[in-house]
This record gives sequence, C-alpha cells and structure tokens, in this order.
Amino acid sequence: MLTLPDEYNTLFQHFQSFFSKRVWKLALVLIVGAIVAPGKRIVTAILRIMGLSQEKHFQNYHRVLSRAVWSNLALSAVLLRLLLITFFPQGTVVIGIDETIERRWGGTGLGLALVETLVEAHGGKITAASAPGQGAEFTIWLPRT
Repeated sequence: MLTLPDEYNTLFQHFQSFFSKRVWKLALVLIVGAIVAPGKRIVTAILRIMGLSQEKHFQNYHRVLSRAVWSNLALSAVLLRLLLITFFPQGTVVIGIDETIERRWGGTGLGLALVETLVEAHGGKITAASAPGQGAEFTIWLPRT
C-alpha cells in the first residue's frame, strides 16, 4: 500500500472519483512514479523507481493506460481548475489560444469546438475576437467553484 503525506493525499483525492477502487490503487502508483521518475515516464521506468520492477502482475499497470475506462478530458479539467486555484486564487484569468500548433501540424478544426464544450460543461464562457491580418483572440472565463 502506497503511503503519502497528507498534502499529497488531499491533492490526489480530486482525481480519485474518476477511477474504480482497484484501478485507483494502480493509477496512484503511476501518478507518483511519473512525478519522481527521471527521464522517460514509461510504465517500466515508473515501476522501477517505485520499487516494483519485479511485480508479477505488471501488466495491470499497463492496463490502466490502455484498457481502464476513465476520461482524460475530465481529469484535465480538474487539473486545470487546481492549477488556476493554486496560482491565481483571485481575479480574472485570461487564457490565450492561437493557431500556431494548427498551422504547424495541420488541424482538423475540432480544437475550438472541444474547448467550447469543455468550458461550457464547467459553467464557463468563451468569446472570440479577430481582426484581419491579426489572428484571433479567445478569452475563457471559468467559475472558481
């Protein structure tokens, strides 16, 4: 059983409800291991740094990433909210999004629709403003609750 300081438990409990009890125990090992592992954050390196390199059922840790049912979108929303509350406890936060990645890699046009869905699902609002030759500016408001 993994024993962590209370501060870590308090932080990680925000993510626990997205996993079953069995999967959460495995996911927690992967999360902590990914934080402390040097170099590549692959499952074998994480198990090694966590002292589990001889784990007989190592495939269960791989299954957390490949088979377990959890929403990376929902977990990302929780993480974003925690980051905003931690680093910007008061005031308005303006998040700028530009098309640099889409231009470089060729986008599908789904990014803004996904952002809009995520923002609205969390009670927020997104607005866009653009000027010819200047690109576009998107502003996202998220409630702090």
